[in-house]
Amino acid sequence: MLTGNSEVVYAFTFLDLHRDGPTVIDAPPGLLGILDDMWCRYIEDIGAAGPDKGKGGKYLVLPPDYKGDVPDGYFTCRSTTYGVWVVLRGFLVDGKPDQAVAGYKAMKIYPLAKKDDPPPLDLVNASGKVVNQLMREDSGYFDDLAALVAEEYDQAVGAEDYGMLASIGIVKGKPFKPDERTKKILARAAGMGAAMAKTILYANRDPKDRIYKDRHWMSGWIGGDYTFMVGNYRYLDARSLFYYYATGNTPAMVKEVVGAGSQYLWAARDADGDYLDGGTLYKLTVPPKVPAEKFWSLIVYDSETRSMLVRDDISAGSDFPSINSYKNLKKNDDGSVDVYLGPKAPDGYESNFIRTVPGKGYSVIYRLYAPLKPYFDHSWKLNDLDKVK
Repeated sequence: MLTGNSEVVYAFTFLDLHRDGPTVIDAPPGLLGILDDMWCRYIEDIGAAGPDKGKGGKYLVLPPDYKGDVPDGYFTCRSTTYGVWVVLRGFLVDGKPDQAVAGYKAMKIYPLAKKDDPPPLDLVNASGKVVNQLMREDSGYFDDLAALVAEEYDQAVGAEDYGMLASIGIVKGKPFKPDERTKKILARAAGMGAAMAKTILYANRDPKDRIYKDRHWMSGWIGGDYTFMVGNYRYLDARSLFYYYATGNTPAMVKEVVGAGSQYLWAARDADGDYLDGGTLYKLTVPPKVPAEKFWSLIVYDSETRSMLVRDDISAGSDFPSINSYKNLKKNDDGSVDVYLGPKAPDGYESNFIRTVPGKGYSVIYRLYAPLKPYFDHSWKLNDLDKVK
């Protein structure tokens, strides 16, 4: 899962508005959720950043071509595609997931036509299961894209985008059957596209990507806009960077709201400007008085998969590559915290340590939940990762 977070409890599902028509999400209090369409464009927030303000409520999601009456009593939003991705996050309380899980068990999702007798929600516990949510980087990418076009609303994107799809044989209502020559071209194109995205992500030369001018912490949203607009044009490299590294788009992750939402700093390089290496020991000194009203966390991601680092010597999910302020971390006299990342923990700092894998590059994301003013005005600044000599 692209840049998944081990400090929240996720719930995912997809709505099928073509099959079910207008659909209700009866959300419990305390969630932080997003509705995105099948082109990962923002539709609405659920929870603290949404119209229910974290108190819970009923959301009515309408299909793009819906022309019927809209009943009262709902937070109503219209999707631009038939498919809708629902990503929900429940917070840990005292480091435990119990409250979030109870909230999900109280949630209901059903077609509006069944509002008088809503069916029970079928919850599947995915903890400890193997899941791969990465897009394909071979010619199969275009097969997936063609399948999406075939099943989606015929005005989901504009004529310009449909024209580019048609140029390689993807046309709604027609089978996608590229010949052998085209398959070879598409396979090379997919690999080249992935290589371009990796370069934009890890070797970006736009100075606006830096959160601090004198450090290597980066922003996931160059330009600070969730639609990636800069003036009258869309910044395509900024969009590529975000969607290759992460997923789930909402203005709540971008806009500066003191005491609400979340902020993200990511880095793939150390204080010397070198790429982070799994065989090297690093120290990150987190300054005291972290401006996060709820908590902060640091998570390590495999550079190739952009997903949480998995070690070969343990089963996936049994030891998350993360540290957060809920844990009993060893603190310095001034209140700062030294976090170590590397193949082996320094003596006495086992509680402040994330194990990495020699031979694997990685990136890290530092998250602040309910960030406060010192973060935004840079009166508090996060240090770079230093090699331990």
